[in-house]
Amino acid sequence: MNRDNIINDLMRRRPKGPGRVKIDYTFKEEYCYRARKYKKIPEPSLEQYGYTSDELFDLGFKSKESLREYIRERDFEGKSDYILRGRKSTLSRRTSAVWSRIEGAVRALTRTGGVGIYSVHRLYHSGRMGHVYARTIEEATETANLFFGYLCPDKDVSVKFMKLGSVQEIYELNRSAAEKIEVNISRSEAQIKEEQARIERYRATLMTLNMVETQQVAIETVNDISAATAA
Repeated sequence: MNRDNIINDLMRRRPKGPGRVKIDYTFKEEYCYRARKYKKIPEPSLEQYGYTSDELFDLGFKSKESLREYIRERDFEGKSDYILRGRKSTLSRRTSAVWSRIEGAVRALTRTGGVGIYSVHRLYHSGRMGHVYARTIEEATETANLFFGYLCPDKDVSVKFMKLGSVQEIYELNRSAAEKIEVNISRSEAQIKEEQARIERYRATLMTLNMVETQQVAIETVNDISAATAA
């Protein structure tokens, strides 16, 4: 099943799971404070509705907000909450339904890692430095320190598990990171040129001030001498 098929399935009150499994449901009663009454909640016979943790993690959503924005773009043409008005509750309901069913797998694999791609960060910084391939989160940390440690004098390198995959996927991810770095270099170079031009203006202004002082003092001195001689 592709990503949208899984998401659509998990939006159902009773997901069917992947085609390879058969799910039976039992029902338990829970009190719903919003509706102020008891409701029958379907309980699946298979954990995670038959989906593996890898399948749920590979949907690519690491937070409820990222899932919400995906569903907004997919199902609501990217419209803001203000424009959606009453339909905002539908967006929230779909997001909550799916997130409640994938959150456990996402949290667990983010914490423990797996065989695939890890993003490399400086601690307490949001931007990515790059990506590494590893089989465990410990191996990813060691590899990240080996390649990126010299860029962080305080050795504050951290890794986050991004996706299951092969080492070949690093090329595409790191090319994207390299493009962002090149943009930052160009922006910094432009800022340097702007600062250099500003420095030159400051120097020119300083020279003008010195010139004004020197010439006007000299002129006034000559005038004073001329006045004294005439007297």
